[in-house]
Amino acid sequence: GSASDPYILDDAYDFMEFTANMITGQNYSGKYIRQTKDIDLTAFPEYQGIGKGPAFAGTYDGYGKKIKVSITSDEDVSIFPKVSGVLMNVGTEGTITSTKNGGYAAGIAYYVGSGGKIVNCYSNAAVEASYAGGITTYNYGLVGNCSYCGTLVGRSARLPIGMPYE
Repeated sequence: GSASDPYILDDAYDFMEFTANMITGQNYSGKYIRQTKDIDLTAFPEYQGIGKGPAFAGTYDGYGKKIKVSITSDEDVSIFPKVSGVLMNVGTEGTITSTKNGGYAAGIAYYVGSGGKIVNCYSNAAVEASYAGGITTYNYGLVGNCSYCGTLVGRSARLPIGMPYE
């Protein structure tokens, strides 16, 4: 998990393990993760994203690869949870839907906290929720050089990149 020897995610099983670790409280503070291949999670209906898990505090380098999902959850949902570390060079595709009344969903991360960064990322995911965001729903950190080309559907479809809490 170091910069010179990062944790490697090269298939759906590795990403499922990463997700399970995040949900159970691992925040990867100071750790480095590199995704080396495109990851397709659409064959895993049990994959429900991370949503409001602990803030990811490490460095995740998608290495120009993508993550494809098909998520429908009755909770707030995104592929990554809150971000206080760095997500970079990753793309997302597929569908991300929260059926929760007043729920949040985002194409990459639910929330970017102060000091958090999402850079050089894109999402082509169709995002649907009461509060939908293309890259993130709320941004208090840095979202830079990112693009969103999917569709946003919801009572309050946020700006594609996200916006500060009002």
